[in-house]
Amino acid sequence: MSKSVMDIELQNGLSAINYTTEEAVKEFVILNLSDKIAKFKSECAFYSNKHCMNFSKFEKKIENRTNEENFEEYNDYMAWKFAEEQKECLSKQLEVIK
Repeated sequence: MSKSVMDIELQNGLSAINYTTEEAVKEFVILNLSDKIAKFKSECAFYSNKHCMNFSKFEKKIENRTNEENFEEYNDYMAWKFAEEQKECLSKQLEVIK
């Protein structure tokens, strides 16, 4: 199918559900951002349950550690920190789009 035929079919499909291209793109982005946020929230909840504390308390625990190495906790910290940061960043993007 050529690009112009696909464009026409897409426009026909959008018209059938009373959507403009802009509305469809916006809805698509909102759904995808929401899905990614949910995945990061789930990952944060996993680490919170695993360590029986919230991220800020766990971060302080890691930062206050002296002369002791716990590679598993440090790896969890890095993964959890990434998940927290991504969750916040994507949530801000979602609010701007909405």
